[in-house]
Amino acid sequence: MFNLICTVDVAKIDDPNFNSILQSVEDKCNKLCKAQNYSDNTSDIIREELGGLFVKPNDTRWNSGYNSKHRVYRYLIKKPSELKKVMTHLKIEPFQRIETEFLSQYLKIMKEMVDILDLLQGDLHIGMGFLLPALAALDKKLSEFEADPNIKYCLPLVQSLQSSTNER
Repeated sequence: MFNLICTVDVAKIDDPNFNSILQSVEDKCNKLCKAQNYSDNTSDIIREELGGLFVKPNDTRWNSGYNSKHRVYRYLIKKPSELKKVMTHLKIEPFQRIETEFLSQYLKIMKEMVDILDLLQGDLHIGMGFLLPALAALDKKLSEFEADPNIKYCLPLVQSLQSSTNER
């Protein structure tokens, strides 16, 4: 259910501003992740500048995309000049302020989905009794995001997650 919400339902968001910024952010993140596989020299440069590599998303787990974006965001915050240097070397346009703010909001919201998915996919000490409290906590958190004036770029994401969670 949560995989579908985070992939299919989020892809159906019909907000041009949200979709435009998301597409731009995803394009840059994907280019960074793919670039490290071009050559050993490229991956060495990335590792040397940033102290590690990017997380490459895969198609089987939607949260790998979250992890990939989270790693890029961590470099944006902790090593901005080094990331900009890597992006310049790779001929990728640096992240704009609006994209950085968008990514911050996106990750904050989607972290709730990652956390609930991780909880419910646990192997030990998990049962159906966890589902309703987890859904109630998620609903409360999404309502808080909806009321948060700092969530300006990702409000369509919050509304889509709320609607999809209630429908599914």
